[in-house]
Amino acid sequence: MGEARRKSFGGWALVGCATLAVASMCAALLFTHGSGEEGLRSIVRNTARTSFLFFVGAFVARALRSLRRTRASLWLGENQPHLYASLAASHLLHAAALLALAVATKGESLEGRSAATIAGGAVAYLFIALAAAPAFGRAAAFIESRPRLSALRAFGLYYVWAIFMSSYGGRAAQSTFYKPFALALVAALVLRLVAARRAQSHAASSADAAAF
Repeated sequence: MGEARRKSFGGWALVGCATLAVASMCAALLFTHGSGEEGLRSIVRNTARTSFLFFVGAFVARALRSLRRTRASLWLGENQPHLYASLAASHLLHAAALLALAVATKGESLEGRSAATIAGGAVAYLFIALAAAPAFGRAAAFIESRPRLSALRAFGLYYVWAIFMSSYGGRAAQSTFYKPFALALVAALVLRLVAARRAQSHAASSADAAAF
């Protein structure tokens, strides 16, 4: 029965629970800090962190599954598309908070951000949407059948990784609080590279065996 419960939780149920949890967090922050600038800034910070968690979980999911097959890694691998969909939901709330903060501060919250920085962030949202697309069955088949689109999606994942690293890496140099975030991103990248290297080695070994 425990195994059945484990299998039943995932997919869109996971996305729904994740979205509800992040939305509830935002409501609690508004209740605690008010709906003014302080409350909105708190939502911006914390939705960035929930997005980070969903991203890292999804980013390493299939790498972990290929390197070590455990219940946790299998679950992560099976639910990777829906973790990206949860990331998309969390980051939409993050975007809404950023917009509300810009309105509340009459644009002051955007001071110091260049047009290139804002554009780069907007591109990240497009890549997040593309990463989440396979959560829809037909979209997954559509992407997989088009090598260029699959390659663009893969590139987009590393682009989003770079955005998170740019944000947390710089802060980690100034604050101990952010060091675990930066270290987690580095570890996630290493895991993916190791898994990719192992997959290439196995493919080469299989080709050599077939030659005989």
